Amino acid sequence: MELIEAIWRLVKRLIDPLCLPTEVCYSVVVMKRAANRRSRAKRDSGVDEGQIIEALRLTPTERLEKAWRYSEFALDRVLRSLVENRVAFVIVGATAAIAQGAPLGTEDLDICYLRTHDNADRLAAALKPFRPRLRGAPEDLAFKLDGKTIMMGSNFTFITDAGDVDILGYISGVGEYPEMRKSAVETEAFGLRLLMMSLENVIKSKKAAGRNKDKAQLPVLEETLRLRAKDL
Repeated sequence: MELIEAIWRLVKRLIDPLCLPTEVCYSVVVMKRAANRRSRAKRDSGVDEGQIIEALRLTPTERLEKAWRYSEFALDRVLRSLVENRVAFVIVGATAAIAQGAPLGTEDLDICYLRTHDNADRLAAALKPFRPRLRGAPEDLAFKLDGKTIMMGSNFTFITDAGDVDILGYISGVGEYPEMRKSAVETEAFGLRLLMMSLENVIKSKKAAGRNKDKAQLPVLEETLRLRAKDL
């Protein structure tokens, strides 16, 4: 009987957190509550809050490098060329959202540019080293990228030697560069001072676009915005 009682006391000690040292019990409770909060957040929104918190702890450079890690291209070279050529632009779309902590994936770079003749000339000069070609167009289609071509159009999607680059004069739900610039977030990445489209405007543009892939990103974007507001 004494042996059975001794075994029972041992088992009870192992399974009863109240028998553990106080600091161990506290750690267990804290971890359990945190796990429960993450689980509830994921059930409520379908988003893994833990992934967003992890992304928010990284620098913008680390976030973009993680998103682009499977790409064989080097889109940071394009950013550097844009800055060195004094192009007026704001990074938009998924790239902007990733830089601000949204755990999304992307293999391209989208920018909204100021539509003036001088800026269009600078933009063409910045992209020229990367041999931009129209994405989806026949390979033998004659195309010359210069300021005049840019001003004759608005939104262009390119394949370049550094990766896919989209230059946008207008974004649904938000507008043109001046509207984008007002609420843009200044961010340092790859040693460059860059302007990022605000998460609020990224969400507006995704809703306005209405594509399935944009709708699928909305829960992550909205949860990232909420967590950033808590200043984690």
